[in-house]
Order: sequence, then C-alpha cells, then structure tokens
Amino acid sequence: RKGPQDPALREILGQCSLVVASDVLYDQDHLGSVPPTARKFLEEEGMFLLGDPQRYRFPSALQKLQEEFESVQVIHIPFPKPQNEKEWE
Repeated sequence: RKGPQDPALREILGQCSLVVASDVLYDQDHLGSVPPTARKFLEEEGMFLLGDPQRYRFPSALQKLQEEFESVQVIHIPFPKPQNEKEWE
C-alpha cells in the first residue's frame, strides 16, 4: 500500500506535530514500516516519540530510526520491578 486507506488519515498526512508509538516493534516488518509511516504523518519539524522496552532488536531499531530521522535521542527509563517476581513468569 502506498498510503492510508482511510480518507480521514490521508487528510492529516504531513500535518502532525507529534506521533507517538509504544511497544510496536514486534518483528522485522514492523521495523521496516513503523518509522517511515511516522515520517509520513509528521510535519517538517514534527517529533516521533517511540517507547520500546528494548526486548526486540533494539540496535536494529535504533539504526533504522537514525536512517529515517535527522535527530534521534535515546532516553533510558528504568522499568519498575514487580513486588512479586512470579507476576512475570
């Protein structure tokens, strides 16, 4: 597909000051489509904010973001540990 099928989405292409995505990089296809899709919606000086738990190919994702965007900043936020470790099993 060359662009969004929904006419309402087509209307806002290139007009967003901020695009936010969180925990969306599940496989290689997402890595190849999420950054360019965000770029299509952003205005020239817009910001793409991506929250990622660094569990899937973070170095590859970072490289892809650096190819797609002029400025990339990484901020590491520690993830709180559960009170009961069994919650994570």
